[in-house]
Amino acid sequence: MIDPVWGKLTQINALRNLWLDVVKLPIIGIDLKNEILHITFAHPAHLQEWKINEERFLQELREEYKKRELKKIVVFRKIVCKERFKRVEKPINQEEGNCKEKAKGDFTNHCTNSKLFEAFERIRKTIRSKNDIQAENLS
Repeated sequence: MIDPVWGKLTQINALRNLWLDVVKLPIIGIDLKNEILHITFAHPAHLQEWKINEERFLQELREEYKKRELKKIVVFRKIVCKERFKRVEKPINQEEGNCKEKAKGDFTNHCTNSKLFEAFERIRKTIRSKNDIQAENLS
């Protein structure tokens, strides 16, 4: 009977070698659970490259899997890929600005186009209202 620890290690090494020889994308983790091969990429760009070329990679993996006769060592039905870190986009709250408004809103509006003139006037109004809010917070 095959030792479960060494058997699993043999399976993982065979799959890692297959992956690195065929796909050639750097990975930081590989695991086999319930006949599902879990691949963890080192960088989000590698995951993106996998997604773009997934069909080609799968076909090449199938061919090499048969050529190496890995069915005797390990069987897997599905490949699940993920990246190492999930990037969390933190929403920017405009009201919580921690920088002091340095502009005073004192500028000459030279625009002859009425839409641009109004846009600059809205900017002036915004700057002055932020200055007023900051002045109230300081007092």
